Amino acid sequence: MNSDLTSLFIDENLKSQRQQSEDTGAFLESQLSSARSRLEEQEAKVRAFKAKHFGDLPNQLETNVQILNGLQAQLDNNERVLDSAKQQKLYLESLLKQYQALHLGYGGGETPGSAETLDKELLDLRARLAEARSLYSEDFPDVVALKQKTEETGKLKEGIEGEIATNH
Repeated sequence: MNSDLTSLFIDENLKSQRQQSEDTGAFLESQLSSARSRLEEQEAKVRAFKAKHFGDLPNQLETNVQILNGLQAQLDNNERVLDSAKQQKLYLESLLKQYQALHLGYGGGETPGSAETLDKELLDLRARLAEARSLYSEDFPDVVALKQKTEETGKLKEGIEGEIATNH
C-alpha cells in the first residue's frame, strides 16, 4: 500500500511537473513571438530612419568625405581651366587689337617691327610649349592652351604676311 501510495504521488508529481513544463514552454514561446514582432517593428523603424537620413549618418562620414574630396578636385581643375581660358581670352584680345591697329593704322601696309614682334611672340610661345611638354602630358590644360595659342599666333602671322604680300 505504501508503495502504491508513493507511486501515485510520484505519478501525480510527474504529471504536475510535465504540465508546468509545458505551460512554461508555451509562455516562453509567446514571449519569444512577442519579442520577435517588436524587434521586426524596431528594425523597420531603423530602416526607415536610415533611408530618410541617407548620407547624414556618422557611419557614412568616410564616404561623404571621399565624395567631397572628389568634388573639390573637380572644382580646382575647373578653376584652373577657367583661369587658363581667361588668360587666353586676354591674350587673344590683345592680338586682335594689335592686328586691328596694324590693319587700320597703316592702311594695310607693313608695320615696322610687327612681323618681328609676332615672330618673337611665336618663338616665346614655342619655347614655353616645349618647357610645358617636358613637365606635363599633352592633355594637361596648360599644354593644350599653349598649343592653341601657338597655332593662333602662327595663323595670325600668316594672315598678316599674306595681307602684306597682297598689298605689295
